[in-house]
Amino acid sequence: MRGPTQEPARSPARTYCLTLREEADNNNPGAEMTKDSSLGCAAVAHPVGGFTERKGTNLLKPEMEERLNEQFNLELYSAYLYYAMTAYFESLSLKGFSHWMSLQAQEELLHVSKLFQHINDRAGRVVFNAVEAPPNVWESPLKVMEAAYAHECLVSERINEEVSFALSLNDHTSVTFLQWFVAEQVEEESVADDIVQKLKIIGDNSSALFLLDQELGQRPAVSIDAEAGDA
Repeated sequence: MRGPTQEPARSPARTYCLTLREEADNNNPGAEMTKDSSLGCAAVAHPVGGFTERKGTNLLKPEMEERLNEQFNLELYSAYLYYAMTAYFESLSLKGFSHWMSLQAQEELLHVSKLFQHINDRAGRVVFNAVEAPPNVWESPLKVMEAAYAHECLVSERINEEVSFALSLNDHTSVTFLQWFVAEQVEEESVADDIVQKLKIIGDNSSALFLLDQELGQRPAVSIDAEAGDA
């Protein structure tokens, strides 16, 4: 027998909306609820007690919710891809590259968490799509890092598209939220490209590759507090 479905965590604003709905259903099913300006939340009760509409400055519009969900699933794929790259580096005994890429994957999961929380905080619904299988084998470490750099460029393009779309909707809350990702992508592209350029210089020099591997192994662990605090 299928067990009960667990509801996603609700933000205070979302909980408040649902409380308004319950009060209307129980006490005054035909009444219109007024907006609470402090939470940007309001609800309208259906004459027979149903909950038909939520309104508020900070609630996600359906089309913006869809776009943020697309970004959410892209960030999940990013983590999936980078873990595949981590496994490839492990197979070559390049522990420093493996360490660096593993932290990159963890960082992507923090991005996933940011999007998950933001969508929920604005009374949206997170939708999980199937995650495409990433490649598992590359020709060389250079090819791996070139693929990582190309993927970061793709993510940057998508983020910029989301910002433009949010502006078209006058959704300044989403614009502000996405600005963190805009700034983050500048660093992501720069760091990945830096490794690509070093690998091109190294070429077939195994000693130089060993030194770069040691350098990448010194990357510090991802700070959850720092990542979360900047959102």
